Amino acid sequence: MKLQFLKINNNSFSGSLPGAVGSLAGLQIMLDVSNNNLSGVLPQQLGKLEMLEFLNLSHNQFSGSIPSSLASMLSLSTLDVSYNDLEGPVPTTWLLQNASASWFLPNKGLCGNLPGLPPCYSTPVAAHKKGKILGLLLPIVLVIGFVIVAAIVVIIILTRKKRNPQESVAAEARDLFSVWNFDGR
Repeated sequence: MKLQFLKINNNSFSGSLPGAVGSLAGLQIMLDVSNNNLSGVLPQQLGKLEMLEFLNLSHNQFSGSIPSSLASMLSLSTLDVSYNDLEGPVPTTWLLQNASASWFLPNKGLCGNLPGLPPCYSTPVAAHKKGKILGLLLPIVLVIGFVIVAAIVVIIILTRKKRNPQESVAAEARDLFSVWNFDGR
């Protein structure tokens, strides 16, 4: 007789989920470790539970990302990792194409092609390209901004000089003859 389900939820278990859980290959119906105080990263060995249908890891303090090995769990119909500190992409499997966003929220920063989750920025290469583009664009924008401000200042100075020659000649003439008009007071 093989163990078909393991339900150890609503306890005060703490520590990490051991990788040895992957050796429970006969586990078919359910693994429920929800509502505990488990922490650490989820073990890659979870993917060895290929016959498992229901996996509930919710309401713990798991961190890191969801193991990509979960994509090999072809029998999995429910995966609940809500209320943890997980981040990164949700593995893309046929199961998760129609998954409920409530299985994944709230978490630290999960992303994916599911309604309610933000899209992932595909790869670090894409993020690198974005940073590289921003690094090139910022100096160009600053130079263009400086040129526009400098052009405005030059235009203002030139328009004032065009008005000033006539005013300055009249002011010089007034100053030259101001002694003659002095009444002594």
